[in-house]
Amino acid sequence: MKRFYLRHRRSFLLAALLLILFSAWALYLSGNEVTDKAFNAVQTVTPSFNRKLPNLPNEFRRRSTMETCRLEQKAEITVDIKGAVQRSGLYKLSVGASLHELIEKAGGFTAAAAREYINLAMTLQDRCLYRIPDTNEIRQLEQEGINVLKPGIWEVLPPVYRQKLPNQPEALNPNSVQVSRQSGCLKQLNLNTCTLEELSEVPYVGRKLAEKIIAYRQTHGHFSNLTNLLQISGIKERKLQQIKKYLAVN
Repeated sequence: MKRFYLRHRRSFLLAALLLILFSAWALYLSGNEVTDKAFNAVQTVTPSFNRKLPNLPNEFRRRSTMETCRLEQKAEITVDIKGAVQRSGLYKLSVGASLHELIEKAGGFTAAAAREYINLAMTLQDRCLYRIPDTNEIRQLEQEGINVLKPGIWEVLPPVYRQKLPNQPEALNPNSVQVSRQSGCLKQLNLNTCTLEELSEVPYVGRKLAEKIIAYRQTHGHFSNLTNLLQISGIKERKLQQIKKYLAVN
């Protein structure tokens, strides 16, 4: 056996060397395959991962734009409309809305509306009263002047027309509504001289509460200050805060 090994030793060594080389080659090939698979897996995951990462400047800009739009959508005004419209009441509109938009929300004009006298393009002011006059009210205005002006009508009339009316704001009857020339917005109603009809048209008051206020005035005399209203049933601090901007005690 020893003699056989010595005779073929060279062949055994060559076979062992070939076996080692073959094993090394096999390991090399399998290693490349594993590396390729790992590389492909990374390439597959990377785009998905990259898609999840936002482009920070663009994302910030997009979110800022969305926030701005959300704030703009929240910017609203509350206005009161009465008179010759289908549905009088309080309405919420966007800042910068026109009188035309308010009338549309209120169902449009009635048949008696003096629509040719209305400034539809005017911009609405927050917390203001707008009254659409009918033809009879316009006729009375032109004959007797603004001493008979009802709350909210002055605000919807074009400035050129208002200047032609007898008696300008300086000569307003103390029972009438005080009007600002700069904004055309309803200011305050004199609690001690106003009528039931005038008081009923003040925002957040209404007919029922106006009757209580007038009854209190008839029983207790003139109001000395607006806090006297807290003595009337149905008026709490919150209600007083809502209506006091429209009222005055002279």
